[in-house]
Amino acid sequence: MMRRGLRVSVDGLIAAALFLVLLALVVFGVDKALDVRRLGHTASDRDDAVAAARKEVLALTTISATSTNRDIKRILAGASKSFKAQFQEQATAFRKALSDGQVKSTGTIASAGLASFTGARAQVLVAASGTVQNKTSKTAQPRNYRLKVSLVKTGGDWLVSGMDF
Repeated sequence: MMRRGLRVSVDGLIAAALFLVLLALVVFGVDKALDVRRLGHTASDRDDAVAAARKEVLALTTISATSTNRDIKRILAGASKSFKAQFQEQATAFRKALSDGQVKSTGTIASAGLASFTGARAQVLVAASGTVQNKTSKTAQPRNYRLKVSLVKTGGDWLVSGMDF
């Protein structure tokens, strides 16, 4: 009789061990599936941050004395609260400089890449080129720009919080 009791205990232990192995496999699988999902969101966030930086640099490099108000609105649309406040402080002088100089600038983005990324903050390096024409130049002059754009994720959107040329 003792043998039979011992056998039931061994069978119970084997069943318990198999159950624990299966449970560990399920937990591992769920954890890996969540990791893949998180990585997907991170890759999407990175792409979105780069796209937001490209859009803002294009807005800054494509401006004209004839469309200043529309251009400023486009720039402010991609700005964080603090960057928007800084830009709005300079908006009157910016409008005047564009108007007085009869400036027309057209930009293009040559390339952009992520320099750093930490969840809700990113820095993107952007290379842009374009042409600038004003009342002192008869033809548009080529320009090249290299910028480091700082972004912050706010309410699901990547907004520019700073720029360094």
